[in-house]
Formats: sequence, structure tokens, C-alpha cells
Amino acid sequence: MKVFLSLKHWQLFLLIYCLPLALLAGMIGYMIIVGGGTSEALLFYKLFLLGFLISMGIYFYWLWSLASFFTKKNPNVHRKTRLKFLLLLAFLLYVAVNLLLYLNIDTWALEGNMQNYFKIIIIITMLGFVFVVLYLYCLYRIAKIFKTAQLGKTASLSEFILELLLLWFYPIGIWIIQPPVNKMLKREM
Repeated sequence: MKVFLSLKHWQLFLLIYCLPLALLAGMIGYMIIVGGGTSEALLFYKLFLLGFLISMGIYFYWLWSLASFFTKKNPNVHRKTRLKFLLLLAFLLYVAVNLLLYLNIDTWALEGNMQNYFKIIIIITMLGFVFVVLYLYCLYRIAKIFKTAQLGKTASLSEFILELLLLWFYPIGIWIIQPPVNKMLKREM
């Protein structure tokens, strides 16, 4: 975990974005050279989902590492709260994976049975709503724990709203949040 938190912001950015984009670019290049048929398009779709899962897995592991490190460092956060938070983050990952699986099932469910199609759309919508609520709550908790560790006192919403927005817009947030994390990690070592 500390090895992952000690990465520079550009290294973390490369892991989260460039690894899946390289996979995507390689697949697009393959489709252009070979010529895309149905089997290649299906392979492309599955590799795109794999790249997305890798990217989101690395991102969520970064969030989990932030939460674990700053929860241990902060005496104001209780262990029960940490356990609940980690369980919530695990459930968030579960919902994200299931959402992707249901999106994949959607492609073969359209074989003429509209009733199944509407059931799948309802399930995807409900899982998507649960995912968004849990994701925003996790970002709220991580931003509060991070700012509390920085300030040394319990942070109010007005004090950590910037960190919350930076975590939400994580392509930019990684570049701004990771350097203070590196400084705090070096101070502890």
C-alpha cells in the first residue's frame, strides 16, 4: 500500500490512464490492419471492458490506500468507521463490476424478447444509481479523512470541498492530491 502511495503523480496517471489507453490503441490498430469483423468487434469490446476494469481497479485501490493510510494516521477516526468504510468501498467495486457484466449481458438479451430487455434496463438503472450514491459517499469520506490528517483536527465540509471535487474529477485531482500525499508519507518514514 505504501509503495502505491509513494508513486509520483505522473506514475499514477500513467497506470490509471495510459495502460488502458495503450490496450485500446493496440486493439484499434489491430482492427484497422486486419479489418473489423464481428468476432474482432466482440474481442475489441471485451478488451475495452478489461482495460476499463484495470483502470478502475487501480483507481479504487488508490482510493482505498488513501483511506487506509490516513485513517491509521488520524486518531479522530474510529476503527469501526474504517471497517464500515472499507466494506462500503468493497461493495462499490462489486456494484461496478456487476454493472459492467449486466451491460455485457445486454448485447445478447435483445434477441426479440422485449420483456427481458426492460428488466435488464431496470436492473442497470438501479445498480447505476446505487453506484453513484456509494461512490460520492466514498469520495466524501476520503476527502474528509485526508483533510483531517492535513489539518490535525476534524475538517468541516467547507474545509475539504476542494479535495472532494479533486477526487471526483480524478484526472486532474491525481496531479494535485498525490504530491501532498507523498510529502506526508515521507514525513512519516
